[in-house]
Amino acid sequence: MKYFLIIIFLLFSFAVVNAQTKKHQRVLVISGGGAKGAWGVGVVQKLSHDKPYYNLITGTSTGTLIAPLALLGKFDELKQAYTHISGNDVLKDPENLQALADGVFNQNFSIQTVNGIRRNFFKGYISNSDPLIGLIEKFFKIEYYDSIKYKLKNKNMYVSSLNLRNGKIYYHDLQGSKSKQDFDNWIWSSCNEPVYMSPYFEKVGDTLNQYVDGGIKDNVPLNKMLECILDTSGGNSNILRDTIDIVIHNPSDLYNTNWHMGNTLGTLFRMIDILRADVRENDLKADLATVLNKEKNKNYYLDSSIKNIYIRKIFMPRDLVKVFEFELNFDSTAMLEAYKKGYNWDTCCCAEIQFDSIDGNIIRSQNKGFKENLIAFSNLTDSANINLDTLMRHFEEADKNYSGIFNAKEIYNYLNEFSNKHFKTEQNNTSKGTKINKQKGTKEVATTKSPKILDLPSKIQIIQEILYKYSEGLSTDDISKLKDTLNKYEK
Repeated sequence: MKYFLIIIFLLFSFAVVNAQTKKHQRVLVISGGGAKGAWGVGVVQKLSHDKPYYNLITGTSTGTLIAPLALLGKFDELKQAYTHISGNDVLKDPENLQALADGVFNQNFSIQTVNGIRRNFFKGYISNSDPLIGLIEKFFKIEYYDSIKYKLKNKNMYVSSLNLRNGKIYYHDLQGSKSKQDFDNWIWSSCNEPVYMSPYFEKVGDTLNQYVDGGIKDNVPLNKMLECILDTSGGNSNILRDTIDIVIHNPSDLYNTNWHMGNTLGTLFRMIDILRADVRENDLKADLATVLNKEKNKNYYLDSSIKNIYIRKIFMPRDLVKVFEFELNFDSTAMLEAYKKGYNWDTCCCAEIQFDSIDGNIIRSQNKGFKENLIAFSNLTDSANINLDTLMRHFEEADKNYSGIFNAKEIYNYLNEFSNKHFKTEQNNTSKGTKINKQKGTKEVATTKSPKILDLPSKIQIIQEILYKYSEGLSTDDISKLKDTLNKYEK
């Protein structure tokens, strides 16, 4: 008995020590913003206490330029990169964009504006961004890349790019990159704002893909960060990532109500700004359904010791945004001033801060419920005597318990329509339900519908419909199983 108690004590002590060795760590999300990134550099430096602080960063556009040096704490070089450059360091012909900006923002629609647009019009962009790739190579040195990839394997960063051909966002991470040049190209692609700047071309077989600024669809990659936090397939289980800092190069209220109708280009750009504002607002909503639904074969997990995931959003002050009304105007004097205000974001520059949190238990229960429903669904569809009523109850219950995680409501509605169409008049008079006839005061047998056991054509029709219309709510394994079942039935 004595030895048993000693063993119990040692196991308990080991568990306590193990829990204490797990590090709680903040992670960082950096939005897009062009020249406004100078402010973001100052903010990240202050958040990092002038040293390497974050091990995981997701970024878009200017956020991807900040991320690699921020991972290593190279803030002096980041400051240099963002405060000692001009438009010529980023673009071959920055005067084209400046002429356009004068026409849009200053109502100075001159012949220079027309010529600036005309010069590269048929190439699909206004200004060539080839110099930017040289700037990336200059500051993100090969030894920095090697240090992160081969020595500091617990560090990683993700960049987002938009494929103009298929309209999809793609994420590339440093640890998964093929080479330094390969990753430089993805950083570059994430910075190239379409129409303004030239895209990054990648040929895959006979397909030529054009990649541009990921900020068009994913300006604040918060959901990608949540996915990284919950995916333990390649992570360090001894690190508890439970706090997310988000640096946003815009004010919390994106709609400038002082705007007035100007020329046609000004109105077009106003429309684009409104669309981008909506994109950002959607990005800032922690959409667990999207995260948990995205790759259902991954083992998403949140450590039981994490009660909440805390989110801190730091917004750029509106008065500073006005200085960078056109964010591709790389004025080194203005950028230096923005850097200083960013570094003092918590004391003097009136940056707005918002706090949010996600209940860890919600993540755990939703993920568990999602997987349980997929398993139950697979078992039901492969049943020899599949019962429509049972299927409907299953999806109705799934929708109540795990709303937003599973396409249960849509499938339930489809099954209900199928039931009404094919089983409208089917009744079984042998069911012994009774009711009182109020007029005669007598009991009579009530007719009730029988359970709807599906015939083979009905099974095939339902499985085909769910496969083709609702497959986004199913895992790869379950889609495969449904296809196998369908093939078996059709044979």
